[in-house]
Amino acid sequence: GIPAPAPVPTALYDAEPTLSAEGMHVGTVRGEDRLDRVAVHGLGLRSRAVLEVHDAGTHRGLLVLRPGAANLFIPADDLVEAGLSGGIAGKFVEPGGLVAWGWRLGDVELTSAFRPDRPEDRDRLLAALQTIIDPAPADPAGRAGEGDPR
Repeated sequence: GIPAPAPVPTALYDAEPTLSAEGMHVGTVRGEDRLDRVAVHGLGLRSRAVLEVHDAGTHRGLLVLRPGAANLFIPADDLVEAGLSGGIAGKFVEPGGLVAWGWRLGDVELTSAFRPDRPEDRDRLLAALQTIIDPAPADPAGRAGEGDPR
């Protein structure tokens, strides 16, 4: 089964996020299966949400604030990848219209997606998520670093 997410650290509610965006939490699916919606723990619920990326302090990660549904905090260490998607379980939009992230909850791999109200927030959210997933400093010349497998 899928374990319950840990409660949101209370300090995060007062912390200033690196980036915040309003929109729709579209839901969560198992692994890469875009149609296998997760029903437990409210993870699959579609709801209004504010997505906050926190890149400072003790609690680095992604905070999903959902009025009327359980808030969710995903620590940076549990985030696996982030990208743009055209759809997930019951919500399909234009290609790249959703910000999606892969993450681990215990031993289970999940994918969640968010549709920002403002299209310009998509790339900003994606860049901020990628920064906390792979915090290696970028080479200013744009070349891959020595430890970079590319």
